[in-house]
Amino acid sequence: MRFVVSTLQRAELDIDRTYIWLADRSKQGAAHWYQAAREAISRLANDAAEHGLAPESSKLGADIRQKFFRTRRGRPYRVIYTVVGNEARVLRIRGPGQAPVTAEDISEGIAGQ
Repeated sequence: MRFVVSTLQRAELDIDRTYIWLADRSKQGAAHWYQAAREAISRLANDAAEHGLAPESSKLGADIRQKFFRTRRGRPYRVIYTVVGNEARVLRIRGPGQAPVTAEDISEGIAGQ
């Protein structure tokens, strides 16, 4: 099944903030991270149903999934998303050491499920 992928505003803000933080340390590293994040999101069109539930899923009482991607140095990041019909909605992006998502973090994306 092919999915329509939408990236919600909070996830876009996560991408922007992470890119800026990384660019302050390494412009090249930030560019590689940005490319990896966008590729992981675009691949959801083909593989959204293949990834497991995020640890937060049971606590939040919603079908929240996660897809991992890594930086060139191997640091894992998570694309947090949900599937509604044929749509994969990217809710948030989380990096190493960031807090788990909360109900408030994802409320925009799970309304109307």
